Amino acid sequence: MARKSAVSKAIYTRHIRLYRYLNDAWIFTSLLRPELKTRADKLQTSKSKAKKPYPVPKRKGTVTSRRRDEDIGLIFYAQHERGVFETNIVSMVSRVGASASFTVS
Repeated sequence: MARKSAVSKAIYTRHIRLYRYLNDAWIFTSLLRPELKTRADKLQTSKSKAKKPYPVPKRKGTVTSRRRDEDIGLIFYAQHERGVFETNIVSMVSRVGASASFTVS
């Protein structure tokens, strides 16, 4: 089926872009999750009691937050379980919303 009108072509082009974006997000999540789990396991079984510095945002710039490996492992585990999905869903919904408001010239 050949698309002849400019509107039809524009909608189809955006549809394909959005479809690819959704597929890319799924591929990324599928590849990232096992890595998050591996890293979480490694950090949670760390014997180190040292609190390592991590930069975190503050009103004007960043400050240092000190955390043990075990604490960081819990963060990675939480991202493995749900966080990475939640982040991607918010990103995808935002992207779909942004794609819905376009004009064809």
